[in-house]
Amino acid sequence: MRLVWADEAKTDRFELIGFVETQSLINAIELDDRLDEAAERLLSFPHSGRLGRVHGTRELVIADAPYILVYAVEEREVVILRVIHGAQDWPPRDLT
Repeated sequence: MRLVWADEAKTDRFELIGFVETQSLINAIELDDRLDEAAERLLSFPHSGRLGRVHGTRELVIADAPYILVYAVEEREVVILRVIHGAQDWPPRDLT
């Protein structure tokens, strides 16, 4: 299996880390590391996240952070689709 970050997930991650960095560079680095570690674990345990709210997806809650990786398990890939805040209104109406 290989890990793929979709463009929207890359944008979510970049914006999230940028925001956290304005408050604390150390916290931003730690959060980015947590996101990496969680995503990499999915390669070994791709079904460890709960069933997603959008058909065909799964959701992995990031430990000690209010963020969720929305992802899909494909034949040879785990695709990170979005990085969302747990309190975010998800999914958007156009995905339901």
